[in-house]
Amino acid sequence: MEVSLLVICNPVSGDGKGRQFVQEHVLPLIQDHDYELQETKEAGAAGRLAVEFLRKQPTGNPNIVLVISGGDGTVHEVINGIGVPSQPLQLVICPHGTANALYSTLFPLLRDELPTLEYRLRSLRAYLEGRTRRLTLTKTCFLDSNNDVTNTLLGVVVASTALHASILDTAEHLRASIPGIDRFKAAAAENISKWYHSHVRLFSRSESIQIYDPIIRAFKPLGSAEFDLPGPFAYFLSTVNVDRLEPAFEITPLFALSPPTRGEMDLVVIRPLRDPSVETDSPNARVAFVQNLTGVLQEAYTQGNHINLRYQNGVPSVAGNGPFVVEYLRCSGWVWTPNEFNIDAHLVCVDGTIVGIPMNGKATCEVLCDSANAHYLVCA
Repeated sequence: MEVSLLVICNPVSGDGKGRQFVQEHVLPLIQDHDYELQETKEAGAAGRLAVEFLRKQPTGNPNIVLVISGGDGTVHEVINGIGVPSQPLQLVICPHGTANALYSTLFPLLRDELPTLEYRLRSLRAYLEGRTRRLTLTKTCFLDSNNDVTNTLLGVVVASTALHASILDTAEHLRASIPGIDRFKAAAAENISKWYHSHVRLFSRSESIQIYDPIIRAFKPLGSAEFDLPGPFAYFLSTVNVDRLEPAFEITPLFALSPPTRGEMDLVVIRPLRDPSVETDSPNARVAFVQNLTGVLQEAYTQGNHINLRYQNGVPSVAGNGPFVVEYLRCSGWVWTPNEFNIDAHLVCVDGTIVGIPMNGKATCEVLCDSANAHYLVCA
C-alpha cells in the first residue's frame, strides 16, 4: 500500500522560517511521494488538519506519515487533535520551534555546535531510511471538587507545575509587550521567589517508586508503590521522551544516561524546606532562596550537574555533605492537589499548554500503558 503523507507547516513557529524551509528543503526530498501540504493559520489548527487528513485515509492503512514543521507545541497540537489512534502513526519533525525539546533529545548537538541545514533534516532522513522510535505518552487530567474530569491533555515532553508552569504562563501574557525569548527571562524574574503549596502523591505500577542516589550513581527503591510529598515546592517537573527542554538545558539528564523502563516518567523536584538553613516559609526565606534556586537550575546547563548538588551551610555545592537539593524520582505518575488559597499553585503546563486546576480540585498525570504508546512512532 502506498504511503499517505501529510506535511503540516506552522509558518509562525519559532524563527518564522518554517514555510521557506519546507518549500526549499523538505518537499524536494519527498517529491516521489504522494503528499498533501497544509499550513496552520491559528492555534489548534495543526490538530484539526491532522484529523481531517486521517478521515480521508482508507481504514487500516498502516503507512500514514505526518511531517510536522514547527516546535513541541505543534507536535502537541497534532497528538491532542488525534488522541490515541487505532493504528501506528509515524511522525517526522522539522524543528522550527522556540526550544525544540523533543528534537534536541532525539538529535543532541555537541557543545557549542550550531544547528545546520542538514541537522534540521535528520528526522526526515530517518524516515526515508526507515528508522523510528516509539514515543511514550502521558495523560494529564484536571478534576474539580467533585472529582469530575474537566479537561484532559496528552503529552510527549513535559508536565509541570510550580516555577516552570508559572514562567510559561507569564511569558505568554508578555508576548505582545516583549517579543522574542527575552519575555522568558522577564517571566522568570517575576516568579523566581514564589513557593507553591500543594500536596503531592506519587504512584508506580511496579513494586516501588525509584529515587536517584548521586552517591552510588544509581536509582534505588523507596520501598512503596505510593509516596506522599508535602510542600511547599519551588520546582516540580516531569518528562517523558526527553532529557532536556532546550538544546543545553538537561533538566532530566538520567533519561539518556540511565533510560527508564517503559511506563515510567522522570520527575525533578525542589522543595525549599529541605535546606537545613530554612526553618519556615516566610517572605525573607523566599527571597533568600532565590539565589540557591537560580544557581541550581543554572547547573542544568552544565550537563545536568544540578542533580549532584548538596547543601553546605545553606549553599548548594557538589562538595556539600547536607541533603541533596534536587529529588530525582522515577514513577508512573503523580497527583497534584494545590492549596485552595495558593492561586499560583493551580497552574499546570503540558508541553507548553497552560491549564488551571479548578478550585478545590487537582491534577493527575500518568504514563499511558504500552498498548497506547505503540501508536506514535517518531522518525529518528
